[in-house]
Amino acid sequence: MSLPLTTLIELGGLRFLITDKPTKANVPLCVDVFKKLGVTALVRVCHEEDYDTTPIQNAGITCYALAFDDGSPPPDGIIDSWLDIVQQVFSKKKKKNKGDGSKGGGKKGSKDVPCIAIHCVAGLGRAPLMVTLALVNAGITYTKAVEAIRAKRPGCINNRQLTFLKRYKPSKKHKIGKGGDDDCTIM
Repeated sequence: MSLPLTTLIELGGLRFLITDKPTKANVPLCVDVFKKLGVTALVRVCHEEDYDTTPIQNAGITCYALAFDDGSPPPDGIIDSWLDIVQQVFSKKKKKNKGDGSKGGGKKGSKDVPCIAIHCVAGLGRAPLMVTLALVNAGITYTKAVEAIRAKRPGCINNRQLTFLKRYKPSKKHKIGKGGDDDCTIM
C-alpha cells in the first residue's frame, strides 16, 4: 500500500495539497496525511470515483465532487463551485483569527492555516489547473502560480489549459485572500 504523490502548494496565504487519485487501499494513509497537514476539504475533479470517502468524512474532512473532462478547462459552473469552496474554507481562517491578536493565521505550514486537498487521476492536469484558478482569484498572476506549481509538480498543466489560464479573468464574485470580505475601502 503506497501513498499517492502529494504536493503541498503554499502561496498567497493559501494552502493546497495536490494529489493523484486515492485508492481503496491507501485511503487510511491519505487520511493520516490530510490530518497532519490540516486538510479541511477534499475535492475530486476526475470522473473516476473508486474509493470510499467515509473514512475521510469521519476524519472531519468535507468531500466534494467537481468532475470535468481530462485535458480540458473546467466549465463555468465547476469554476464557480470550486471558488465557492475555496472562499468558504479560507474565510473560516479569517473568522477564526479575527480579533485573536494574530497576524494572518499562524506560521507557514501550520495546521492553523486550512488546506484544501484536490485530486484528479494523476494530479497533473485538472487538479493543478484548479489550484491555479484559486491563486489567480487571490491576486497572483497565472504565470507565477503555474511556475510555483510546476516547480513542485513538473509536467503539470497542458498547453490547452495554459491557453485557458492566459485568457482567464478573475471572478468578481469570488474574492479570495487579500481581496476578501475583510478588506476596507475608504472613499
